[in-house]
Amino acid sequence: MPGRRSLEARDGHEGEGADECGDCGSGCGEPIGASNLRLPANSKPDSADYTPDRCGNGGKLVAGRVDQIDANCQLNAWGRACADRSHGPLSDGTIAESISEGDMPGDGNQSDGHGGTGTLPYPTGRFPVGRSSLEILDPTRAEIYSDNPADKRELVTWIWYPAAALTGSEPAVYVPAAWQSVDQLLGVNLAAVRCYAISDPPLSGSLPSFPVLFFSPSGFPPLMWAAIAEELASHGYVVVGVNHTYETTVTAFSDGRIKQTNPAAIAGVLGPQEGPHDAAFRSRGAVCDYKAADLRSVADWLTSGGAGPRFDQRLDLGRLGAIGHSFGGNAALEWCRNDVRCRASANLDGALWSAVGSNGLGRPVLQILADHHEFDLSPDDAVAAGMAPDPAWFIAEKSIAFGGWRTVDRTARPAYTVQIRGATHVSFMDVPFLPLRPNAPIAGLLAATSIDAELMWRIVTELLLAFFSETLDGPASPGVEEVASRYSAVTVGAP
Repeated sequence: MPGRRSLEARDGHEGEGADECGDCGSGCGEPIGASNLRLPANSKPDSADYTPDRCGNGGKLVAGRVDQIDANCQLNAWGRACADRSHGPLSDGTIAESISEGDMPGDGNQSDGHGGTGTLPYPTGRFPVGRSSLEILDPTRAEIYSDNPADKRELVTWIWYPAAALTGSEPAVYVPAAWQSVDQLLGVNLAAVRCYAISDPPLSGSLPSFPVLFFSPSGFPPLMWAAIAEELASHGYVVVGVNHTYETTVTAFSDGRIKQTNPAAIAGVLGPQEGPHDAAFRSRGAVCDYKAADLRSVADWLTSGGAGPRFDQRLDLGRLGAIGHSFGGNAALEWCRNDVRCRASANLDGALWSAVGSNGLGRPVLQILADHHEFDLSPDDAVAAGMAPDPAWFIAEKSIAFGGWRTVDRTARPAYTVQIRGATHVSFMDVPFLPLRPNAPIAGLLAATSIDAELMWRIVTELLLAFFSETLDGPASPGVEEVASRYSAVTVGAP
């Protein structure tokens, strides 16, 4: 352990003795070690009519038709699913399907309720990807979700970064065993998932320093967004995934302590939706504020040099941004609103429950939103579908979601807001790529998703790369508007 500072860091979970992932999957023909991570041909397509697959083989996009999808469950903007009720038709539009030599992209990673094969998309950048884990103790903050009032806030971070090439290195375990209870909640087979990051290699020496992106997840460990994190790291970003203790399904510390979810940490989302809606919504805002404070703790930790010798003097904290999904998207924007160290932030389909949703912010923001057909329902139909306990609740919830996105789109400088047709809230996670167990609880949500998983990943990551290239002086990329124009599934503007 380093000497005690205002923020302590402890070594985490990566390193020797970790289990290994398998091979790349069909079509690669060789193990995926850092030595053979390579840039797929034409990794930045000139149009949406062409996309390579993850191992460098070309694929032609063709138009497919989705006539009607009956959804038993739809995940909404705040991450809550309406229970066991059908909304009726979810989509009646055109999607893009990628076909390469007769096969669908990602070896069958289609969001049809059956899940994927467990092979994540192959990173397209020039850097091999490393993954490390470090723990933070912030002695200045009380742990409000612990039973012990003396406890201080402790966090586990998962860090993806541009790595030096190491011959013969094997990929890390996608989700280490101590964290795998998440598979029971979703009904996925995490042990069968293959990732590409290597455990604890040296940071690449090809550049003097790298821009840093915080990632704030919601409800699950940041490991469940590895496809996005690996892609960003392969293009030269250090991605610091912040595991929000007690909100995440499980938090495993390196000393063997395990912390399960505390329902208070996901207040106003799970459990009975009853009572005054304004109280529930304030609880959601408080959760997002606490998560934003976690990002501030991580920024303080990095500023104090807590990341250790691997990253010492190599993290360019003058180029610091944040990304988040769901509540994490709210947290990313809220932290960026209040901390001058944050230059830009991106919200992946998070409704905005804290002050940023009503006040906005004057810094660069990218909002990438899913389809939200649940808001097309009448208030009475929404109540019948189990989305809200009464019509007033649904009306207020819709007003906050749409109002927050529009406020940010109006106030951010610059502001980019897009919607992706056929996407649902879960589309931003790795979940559509994961193999499902029989009767998986997540199957209904995947059935409600009509966009191809790999196409969704490509759109999201290209938009993120374009945005942070512009706002953090990152690696060269086409502009956000150019990327958005390539894909027919993308609609520009707030809903």
